[in-house]
Amino acid sequence: MTRPTGACRSITCRLTAAVLVLALPSCGDGGSPPSATVVPASTASPAPAPVPTPTPAPGTIEVPHGYFALTTRRLSEAEKAELVGNAAISGMTSYVTWADIEPVKDQLDFTRLDADIAIARAAGKKITIGVFTGRDGLPGWLASAGVSLWTNRLGWTLIHPADTTFVTLWRQRVALLGQRYDNDPTVIQVTICGAAGALCGPRYPFLPPDVTYEQLVSNWKLVIDAYVAAFPHTYLNLEIQLAEGYDARLPVELYSGIPSSVAIGPFAEFLSDTNPQPSSILGTAFAAAKAGRDYCAFQTVSALGDRVDDAVALGLGYGCRYFEIYAEDVKTQAANLPPL
Repeated sequence: MTRPTGACRSITCRLTAAVLVLALPSCGDGGSPPSATVVPASTASPAPAPVPTPTPAPGTIEVPHGYFALTTRRLSEAEKAELVGNAAISGMTSYVTWADIEPVKDQLDFTRLDADIAIARAAGKKITIGVFTGRDGLPGWLASAGVSLWTNRLGWTLIHPADTTFVTLWRQRVALLGQRYDNDPTVIQVTICGAAGALCGPRYPFLPPDVTYEQLVSNWKLVIDAYVAAFPHTYLNLEIQLAEGYDARLPVELYSGIPSSVAIGPFAEFLSDTNPQPSSILGTAFAAAKAGRDYCAFQTVSALGDRVDDAVALGLGYGCRYFEIYAEDVKTQAANLPPL
């Protein structure tokens, strides 16, 4: 399943020149050395003035489709290979953290992502990747780099959602991720992450009292724009969730500002046999974000056992054909999953 390319894929149709450059040998068929070095702009040539984002060459972008095994760092490479090798499974996920790929500032290490991509490639399957920027995933050097942090009522240390230093740093890293993975045929989807209130997306069980809604929207638009520019040949997803005081207004407004020509769709990680109901706040928001787009995605809320087929049926009602399934259900329920 594919969609045409060629239309402008950026909210602003403009990419700010990267401040960092990647010093990385050619990756050949996808293999690579375990790490790369990012050279600060002060040692690089002066950055050119911003130019319009190049329009992708005519062609197609493959639409993510099927059942994907949700993998975690607790699984061994052999266990991941067994999951993605299941005939009912179309691919797997690889969700790492910013701390995983950049424990030392300006020294990027893609070992974990590359290893997972190699597992999917060896099985002839696809992979969805994401670099989480939320709780338990932040590198220790952020504060010294000028990024504002805050601690919510649950004790989670997070990036302040109004912080613009983070936005500048993260847009640079997103550009580097795009250079490395946008043209990898195994990578079929990338999850958009920003100044998260939990793990990755615009989900905020709590917000700091000094952030405004306008700041939330502005910073997330800049982050989305960076992903759109960095991945012109790969589908993206952005989470639909609640923000304290705003219900699901934030992701719906963000989607309303993204042109329908952009290869992106709503994602939600709370699918069960009973949720999201179409009349609920999140169900209504998900449908609003999906309107006019050819793609949407769900992750089951947990291992559901013999209820997973009912959950898929609920997701199909929203027009979605991509589902991330917990490892336990891949092992025990794959043969019972309905065809997509």
